Amino acid sequence: MDSKIYLNEYRNTIRSNNILKLTLFVLLAVIVVEGFFIVYTMNTQRTIVIPNVSGKYVISNSSANENYIRQMSYYIVNLMENFTPSTVKANYSEFLNYVSPDVYGSMQSSIMANAENYIATDTSSYFVPKSFKMTNNTVVITGIKRDIVGQQVVSENAVKITIEYSINQGKFEVNSYVETKNKNY
Repeated sequence: MDSKIYLNEYRNTIRSNNILKLTLFVLLAVIVVEGFFIVYTMNTQRTIVIPNVSGKYVISNSSANENYIRQMSYYIVNLMENFTPSTVKANYSEFLNYVSPDVYGSMQSSIMANAENYIATDTSSYFVPKSFKMTNNTVVITGIKRDIVGQQVVSENAVKITIEYSINQGKFEVNSYVETKNKNY
């Protein structure tokens, strides 16, 4: 009789061990799969903190919705066109954070030379946007720009600002920033 009880307990122990082994194997497989997804997510998704953007927007690895592009474009134009002699270098440095690495060197040297010129001549600038147009990675913003030397407005011109941009790994990058006087004033 004792041998039957012993054999039943032995079989129950074997079954319990097999169930524990199966559970351990399933948990190990789940942990490996979860680790793979964590690594994949870390390499493909980024959290980007963007200044002064409100409303709904969608950003993927290489594209973004119109609301995001519009607000980032206005932010970029604000950095480049609205300044005083005491803020021009800080604005331009902030703008350079959004410049594509491919054109950073050439843009940085010309922009900072302009900043030195504005500081030396005590020039401020104020831009009022009037219209916005977006086509294939290009944004055109038109408006009125006022240049102020000291306390005197020395010029008021209609300008057209053309920004060529790209979305690289979810980040807005400026490839070209061109300001031209607009004849339609």
